[in-house]
Amino acid sequence: LALAATKPDAQKDPVAPATSPTNPETVTDPEPIQVDRDKADVDGDGKLDEIRVVSSEEPDAVLPDFQVVVELSATRETVKFPAGQLSDLMLGATVNLDGRPGEEILAALEPQSVDLHRAVPLVLSLHDGELVSILADKTVTSDVSDGTRTHWWVHDGQLWWWRSKDPVAEGEQSPYAVDVLRFPRAAVLRGVSYGTRCVTSLAATELLPCGD
Repeated sequence: LALAATKPDAQKDPVAPATSPTNPETVTDPEPIQVDRDKADVDGDGKLDEIRVVSSEEPDAVLPDFQVVVELSATRETVKFPAGQLSDLMLGATVNLDGRPGEEILAALEPQSVDLHRAVPLVLSLHDGELVSILADKTVTSDVSDGTRTHWWVHDGQLWWWRSKDPVAEGEQSPYAVDVLRFPRAAVLRGVSYGTRCVTSLAATELLPCGD
C-alpha cells in the first residue's frame, strides 16, 4: 500500500526543539572531530579515496568514540569502521597486504609514543562493500602493559611485527631479543613465526642474529 506524502498541518504548532532542563539552549548531537586524514586507492579502481579518522564525545563516555571513514571517489559512497572508545587513533600507512585490488589501511591504536609503529596496529580492508578488520592474530592486537616493547612495519608487501622477550627501558642502547612474526598476503592476516632475532632501539626493523 503506497502512502502519499502529506504536508504539515499549518494550523498545528511546530514541535519545539529538545532542551536540557539545566540549559535552555537546544540539545544537539556533538559534531565529529576530524583527527587524521589521508588518501589512497582503497577499492582498487585506480582512483584515490578520502580516508578520515573522526572522533565524537558522548556526554557519559569516559573516552571519545573513534571511527575510520572512507569516501569512495567513484561512487561517493561512505563506508565506516567503528574502532570504539579509545584515547587516540592515528593513521599509519596504506599498502596492499592481501593481494586483492586496493590498499589496506594501517592505523595505530592509542599510540603512547611519537613512533606510531610501537602502537597496536589496526588493519582495515574493503570487503564486499564494508570496511573490516583483517588482522586476526590476538597476540598482535592485544595491548600488553608489562614493559615489553612491540613494533610493526611493512616490508616486501607484508606486515611484520615483533615483541621483545623482556621489558625494554626507554633509551636502551644495547641489542635486545624479540620474537618476530610475518604475515603472508591473505584475505585474513595470520602471523607466521620468523623466530627470535635481536634489534636495537635505533634500528627496530634490522633483524640480526642474537649473540651467545
